[in-house]
Amino acid sequence: MVIFHRFANSCALKLPQLQTGLFGRNILQLPLQPISLGYKQGKTRLVQELGESTDQLVRCADAQVRTGRKWKAQVEVDQAISRLQHLEVVGRVQAGRIGLG
Repeated sequence: MVIFHRFANSCALKLPQLQTGLFGRNILQLPLQPISLGYKQGKTRLVQELGESTDQLVRCADAQVRTGRKWKAQVEVDQAISRLQHLEVVGRVQAGRIGLG
């Protein structure tokens, strides 16, 4: 995992290599989870903007938002919408013994 972080910091993010990085482990390392979370939020926002646009031509264009092979923005948006619809139909359910009596 450390090797992947070093690759992401040096090659993918185009960060300069520091001299201290050559001799020690105290190099600059960015957390990848917030970066990937921001990427996913941006892609899902784009899918929603294209699908729910007020312009009829944009809505009917059926533009594909390109993502990686492990994660699809359109599938995630569809699942979130179906979860919200299910929650609206079912309503709030009681968990445990709270509210009895």
